[in-house]
Amino acid sequence: MRRHRESIYRLIRGHIGDPEEAIHLTQDCFSAAFQHLGSYDGSRPLRAWLTSVAINSRYQQEPRLDAPQAGAANPDIRISAAV
Repeated sequence: MRRHRESIYRLIRGHIGDPEEAIHLTQDCFSAAFQHLGSYDGSRPLRAWLTSVAINSRYQQEPRLDAPQAGAANPDIRISAAV
């Protein structure tokens, strides 16, 4: 798993942008991977499995980022009901 640490960190950092938080979430990812190692299918690439663990860990830590908020890209956009 050590050889995948940097790529998992870069993946998480790319998702959240905060280097310090990415370090913490990377650690959480590897902790979760260790806890669920029994679910890893050894016939498949470890990196792919770790990537899915990383993404799941990220969304479990920050569920508010799961779905974009309406108007988030442009705060001046107002959503109104059709008449």
